[in-house]
Amino acid sequence: MQKFIGLIVLLMISSCASQPPTSQDGQLTKKEQKAQKKAQKATQEKALNEQAKLALQKQWFVLETHTLTNNKGRPVNVSTNTNFIAVKGETAVIQIAFPGGVMGPNNIGGITVDGNISNVDLKENDNGRVYMTFSVLGAGVNAQVRINLDGSNYANGRVSSQTRGGYIEFRGIVVPYEKSRIYQAPSRF
Repeated sequence: MQKFIGLIVLLMISSCASQPPTSQDGQLTKKEQKAQKKAQKATQEKALNEQAKLALQKQWFVLETHTLTNNKGRPVNVSTNTNFIAVKGETAVIQIAFPGGVMGPNNIGGITVDGNISNVDLKENDNGRVYMTFSVLGAGVNAQVRINLDGSNYANGRVSSQTRGGYIEFRGIVVPYEKSRIYQAPSRF
């Protein structure tokens, strides 16, 4: 019985020692709560960044886009599951679909093109930013793609036409292909 009481006292002492400092009424202060949330957010962003970097290195990722910008600088908010740049090994799919659209070669208000990738270049600078460039060549596409991964899993993508000189920019998050939530319409080319 004394061993049992001693064990309970020991557990109570160790649990009190492992608790973060609190105010007099047992609650964390606002400053401590803010610091704790900031640390959790930083840890989460670092994990997302590492996951995105690994997906880029494996060439098995999707840039799920929430904003498209044309070469005149006009941004348009779009759906992340129908606007993306996807890479699966040696192939890439680029799809755009504008809100409310039913016209277009892919029947969801835009265009879907796919092709083989080549000239892949992946670099990381001293600040931890990752830059990936590659070419896509297929029946309906001849483009240069550049993806800039920010500190988290947010990224900017730019698809530049090799034949017409125009470009379109994609802003969204990079996720591994198997975790993406995309709907790929049929490619008509």
